Amino acid sequence: MTFRRKIHILIASFTLSIAFFSVSCKKEKNEYNIPDVYVDVTISPALPSYSSLNAVGGWAYVSAGYKGIVVYRNGPETFSAFDRSCTYEPSKPCEKIDVEGSGLTAKDNCCGSVFQITDGTVVQGPAFRPLKRYNTSWDGNNLRIYN
Repeated sequence: MTFRRKIHILIASFTLSIAFFSVSCKKEKNEYNIPDVYVDVTISPALPSYSSLNAVGGWAYVSAGYKGIVVYRNGPETFSAFDRSCTYEPSKPCEKIDVEGSGLTAKDNCCGSVFQITDGTVVQGPAFRPLKRYNTSWDGNNLRIYN
């Protein structure tokens, strides 16, 4: 076999390998595809609708984000804010988390996924990605939630 023939066989093998792997490597079914929605809201725990945020461990819903936002007070000056859209199949209308009775987890009643609202991690699937997080800034009186 000539050197030129060996090169052609090697190139053909390489091309077939690349084609095989690109076909066999499918995209994950559950991509993290929550739409980016502009968020820049300021809330005050002094208002009755957010008074639960006055205590560490308190949480509240905020009308912003893709399907709403859940805010959790982690400490005296620290908060977490997550989109209420479940990360399993966020385009489905029913994929939306609600805080459970414990006040520490949120469940999507459509797919059954459960998340910690302290940090957004998945407690129970089928979701495998954490909740979409928003930035927070606390000035001692007001909480700004933004992306």
